[in-house]
Amino acid sequence: KADIYACFIQKGIELLRTDGRLGFITPNTWSSLVSFTNLRQFVLSQTSVEQMVRTPERVFKNATVRTFVFIVRKAGAVGELETSRCLVRDMGEGGELGGIGFIRQADMKTAHLSNLLLYGEAKASELFGGGLAGAPRLGDIVDFFYGFKTGDDDRFLTTECPGPTYEPFVRSADV
Repeated sequence: KADIYACFIQKGIELLRTDGRLGFITPNTWSSLVSFTNLRQFVLSQTSVEQMVRTPERVFKNATVRTFVFIVRKAGAVGELETSRCLVRDMGEGGELGGIGFIRQADMKTAHLSNLLLYGEAKASELFGGGLAGAPRLGDIVDFFYGFKTGDDDRFLTTECPGPTYEPFVRSADV
């Protein structure tokens, strides 16, 4: 299965000693897809996410999804997770690193589906200078739907039956 890396993330964290560090380069899809919510909740409850590095496209020649590097540290005390901050960085085509900013781990934990906020530059309240006080939540006035996206939709998604071996898409959560 393509997302077996999730098992390695979980086992790696379980094997860490307190204050031990672990780093991986993985597809960035697990940072926000609904099917990885439990994994994100596990990571956020056991570790301090110290750094996330957004990599350029096609780090691996034949990869169809973007990757990111993340470094976590096994937490000692539960209270430290509420105050920890994660450095988010961008990696250029030549491998140079630039700083984007910090994301509070507490914000990741309370984000929709415990999204790691890899591409969140700032909270909405910061963007609008706190001018959203008293405004209705967007989820209360619209319905959100999740779709399916690949790194190459023209190649991998179709609405027509291309042949006798065609099978409809099934999410791992449906199996």
